[in-house]
Amino acid sequence: MLPCEVIEEIMRIVIHDQFTSHSLCRFRRTAYAWFSQVLHVCRYLRHVSLRCPALWSYIDTSWNHLVETLIQMSLSASLTVIVQFNEQPTMQDNNAIHLVLGEMHRVKNVQFHGEALALDFLRFTLPSSTPNLETLVLTSTILSGFPNTLIKCLQNISDEEEGDLRLRKLFIFNVAVPTDINPCMLRGLRYLKISAFFDWGHTGPSYIPNASNVCQIIEILSQCQNLVEFEFNDYHNLHPSGESDPDDFAALVALPRLQRLHLTLHANSCISLLRHISLPPGVSLYMSGEYNIGPNSTIPPECLAGYKCINVHTSDGLTITADIPNQQTLEIHIPSRRWEELSWEDLCKIVSCILGPSLREVETLILDDYSSIFSQNLGSKEALKPLLASLSHIERLQMSFVTRSTVENLVDALSDTTSTDVTCPKLRIFELHNKTPTRSVTSDFKASTWAKVISCISWRRELGACLERLDISDCGHAIPDAEQICILSSLVGDLRLS
Repeated sequence: MLPCEVIEEIMRIVIHDQFTSHSLCRFRRTAYAWFSQVLHVCRYLRHVSLRCPALWSYIDTSWNHLVETLIQMSLSASLTVIVQFNEQPTMQDNNAIHLVLGEMHRVKNVQFHGEALALDFLRFTLPSSTPNLETLVLTSTILSGFPNTLIKCLQNISDEEEGDLRLRKLFIFNVAVPTDINPCMLRGLRYLKISAFFDWGHTGPSYIPNASNVCQIIEILSQCQNLVEFEFNDYHNLHPSGESDPDDFAALVALPRLQRLHLTLHANSCISLLRHISLPPGVSLYMSGEYNIGPNSTIPPECLAGYKCINVHTSDGLTITADIPNQQTLEIHIPSRRWEELSWEDLCKIVSCILGPSLREVETLILDDYSSIFSQNLGSKEALKPLLASLSHIERLQMSFVTRSTVENLVDALSDTTSTDVTCPKLRIFELHNKTPTRSVTSDFKASTWAKVISCISWRRELGACLERLDISDCGHAIPDAEQICILSSLVGDLRLS
């Protein structure tokens, strides 16, 4: 039989993971499923669990009848607590919360959930300090200020210690950011997540106080220069506006430790924010929101340094992804909105504008048209020319196409005879992936499409821009006929059919 210490550690890991999962999906009510899994298996496991305080240190006040027992069994162990302020609380609910607040001196991680959080806190008295608090989560159904009683509690810690708080993680949802208190509140943070909830029934947007425009977000970040991860979610598509323009900030905000930046708001706001912060190499960036082409709408090149392979696809709106293996990732998502009014010209303009001069460093471009959203407004080869002209160092180009016109326009753009310069002069590998329904592939489809491909490769070969590999192994029922295959084989060194 395993030693007690080993079993304790195994159970502690299992219970921690189970409670963490519960905190993310509380409606499943699995916080204490481990009771039956541990206490009713055998006497030995029961004996081990009853003498291990850490197993009893996970407390959710929604189980008000268990709170007192859990506090007693946990002895002096650090606590992980979820406090639920109910809209119509019972006496048992209030008693459970009072018991937990009385143990705040040993709380390490705490979540507070309520209807109107600042008002919910007024019903209770908090201790003077929380010296061991490392993770704080605040969520409010209705937009709320940061609870004043909690501010006083946190301020007392910094005054006593004469330094940064131990607080390392702060997650707030529909709650104001506490930027107007002692700077120690935010300075020690490693993880900061701010989210605003969009109430579809509301007549107008209700932005988070102290985080309602880009200027205020920059001000928040200026107080959090030790951040490792920052996430901001605003489902109102926050736009860069406010009493002062972001360009009024003379100095960049340096975030030397940042590893991950996650922004869900208007894409132009994301770019405005990126222009005013200094990021270290290797930061993973995610941004999602509506986008308008215009001045200052290009991501700063230093944020895109090192990305050699860019994937552009239209499976759900427009998404641009890239990664540097084992280092960092990039994802830019522009949600679909009236796609029937867009064309490939719009798509190419967006990609060219949002990535800007960084396209010159791209060596691989993957264009994946997974849907027929552009079938009514495909544009022409002219739409692709500016984008392809920016790709001066591209060596590999892959296109997944749904419609015949999509691939033909790409091939026409690659063999533009009106220009004295070869488009994409370093292109050596060309891959085509067919997503066209079988019924749409007619003999005319094959004859026209592959004739253009042959003409393009031949023309580029004459100008010294030879293809080394043509991969059409994923073209399925749209594969060229035997005569076309023979011609293609003579034009490229490596023709891949399967």
